Amino acid sequence: MESTEPTPVAIDLIKQLLTLATSIVTFSAVFGKDLLVVIHQAQSLRIAVFVCWMFYLLSAISGVLALMAIVGWTARATHRSTGSVLMKANVRFFAGLQILFLALSLCATLVLGYLLSFSITVAPAKH
Repeated sequence: MESTEPTPVAIDLIKQLLTLATSIVTFSAVFGKDLLVVIHQAQSLRIAVFVCWMFYLLSAISGVLALMAIVGWTARATHRSTGSVLMKANVRFFAGLQILFLALSLCATLVLGYLLSFSITVAPAKH
């Protein structure tokens, strides 16, 4: 008989990806004062930062929705056996979106780093 309980490994994966996405946004917001000076030099940098943060936010929202779907199916499964909770369409959809958005945000962060490497200007030394 197939278990209706979600595996702790799957839930931990969703939580770890959620933590990764939110911690990167938090880290960049805390140290953003240095980033703000640089991104005002070019429109492409502002767009890249916005895209990164948007994808990280969408990844975090998808992770929360995946956890909510797991909780909903687990609560429903206590009344009747309906198969594995992790194979439900809405759980797989939101977990897949979370992984997709996190991958896109990491790629956008790499593009941002590439753009930043060409835009940093060094102040001339005073004699």
